[in-house]
Amino acid sequence: MTRTHLSNLTKLAVTVVLLVAASSTLRAQYQGPPVTQPVPPQLTGMSVGANPPTVTPAELAPVPYPIVAYPGDSLEISVVGVPTITAVHPQVDAQGNVGLPFIGVVHVGGLTVVEMQALIASKYAEGQFILNPQINVQILTSPSQIISVTGEVKTPSVVPVLGPRKLLDLIAACGGFTPLASHLVTISRRASTQTFQVLLDPNPLDSTLTNVPVYPGDTVIVPRAGQVYVMGSVKNQNYYALSSNTPLTAMQAVTLAGGTNFEAGLSKARIIRTQGTTRTAILLDLKRIYLGQEADPILQADDIIYVPGNMIKGALKGGAANLIATSVLGIAYYLK
Repeated sequence: MTRTHLSNLTKLAVTVVLLVAASSTLRAQYQGPPVTQPVPPQLTGMSVGANPPTVTPAELAPVPYPIVAYPGDSLEISVVGVPTITAVHPQVDAQGNVGLPFIGVVHVGGLTVVEMQALIASKYAEGQFILNPQINVQILTSPSQIISVTGEVKTPSVVPVLGPRKLLDLIAACGGFTPLASHLVTISRRASTQTFQVLLDPNPLDSTLTNVPVYPGDTVIVPRAGQVYVMGSVKNQNYYALSSNTPLTAMQAVTLAGGTNFEAGLSKARIIRTQGTTRTAILLDLKRIYLGQEADPILQADDIIYVPGNMIKGALKGGAANLIATSVLGIAYYLK
């Protein structure tokens, strides 16, 4: 074999090595993380709110407890039909007492409005200050008559109330839901020391049955809905909130991301799922799902959909510059 022929073979080998190196770079760029778990027979994990907890009628409409006077409450007390005695606005002190004209200190702590009216009327009658007195009592403000609304509302706050309020009214008083709010609302009830959940329908017209009464002392917690993330060869890489009552599938998530790009490797997509401290990558064939040949899997909270790029498509779109340059250099070197 001549020396010239050996030299040409050496040049050809160098060209092949350069081409392999270039293709390996493209493959590493577009293939993404390795699959650590094959696709299971049925990938139908439940999404947040897919099976919401049931709420019993007793929880939806509990027996209301009476509103009573507490220390710090501001009252308005007036005598009906006696213009000479003007209305007074005492505040219940730490011992539960108020001071009233003519009759002095009266203990009203723990009494309902009706009980306070009867007690004050009896005091005026016993002292013969007023014959057959008609007393009107109102609780104007009460630091203890509040409902706390916290979590994913625009203005978490303490809402002063006197009597029950509807759940949707409280959420509206706090500015409404944030974009990340779950409609699966938790209510912690002070009267019964119970906690239960209510699934509000996204359509207010259909939420009449779940628009439950909430009572002073209750706490309303609006949690954050789960999220899924879509990244890789899609139009808009972003995160998307899961609905409380509607499962989100992989194809729906990709659609929310604007669909796949030209270079997307549809048959090599993955769902990267975290369970505890373990993260697994599940093969997802978007092409077969497009064609209706595979079921569209339901996503779980914190799932990541990764759509890798196809090496050849990526090269055709724009990544071919390195490959072509390498090929040209190699061929030129071989032909020298």
